[in-house]
Amino acid sequence: LIIYFLVISLLLFNCKQKPATDVKPKELPRISKNEHLLMATLWQQKAAEYRALAYQAFNIAKKRIDEDSKINRGKKNAIIVDIDETVLDNSPFQATNITADRDYPQGWDAWCNKAIAKEVPGAIDCLKYAVSKGYDVFYISNRKVKLLEGTMKNLQDMGFPQANEEHILLRGEIKSKEPRREK
Repeated sequence: LIIYFLVISLLLFNCKQKPATDVKPKELPRISKNEHLLMATLWQQKAAEYRALAYQAFNIAKKRIDEDSKINRGKKNAIIVDIDETVLDNSPFQATNITADRDYPQGWDAWCNKAIAKEVPGAIDCLKYAVSKGYDVFYISNRKVKLLEGTMKNLQDMGFPQANEEHILLRGEIKSKEPRREK
């Protein structure tokens, strides 16, 4: 019995863990100040659910257009949509900001003037449908007026209906979109 306890004691004594001070910490990867945006941007760019939800929203909008058309016959109707992340997908700009470790508005004007943002899935089809039912489409954004040319080119290149100076309402002196909606 004494030998048994002696062997157990030796085993336990030799099995103790090294103190934490002996372990050298690994170098942590640099964390971007925009890391909080990473998962949202990846989800928007890669998730089938995002595309499905976008299509669902625009399909519901088409049903509402049909319902409204029956109620408001003979009246002039309009649809007002926001531009950024409603009809144009700016997630490539956001991804660039994440990887370049920069914040909005850095690079925003250049991005808008490139006119390469893609459609939010289902947006073009829905707005063309609205125009075919006699609706006017107005695009509203807090993009600055100086970005009108690039914004209009982007919308036109993608095939958005009525993407002209009369139907694109960008920000002037007043940031609020409400006066532009009223107009």
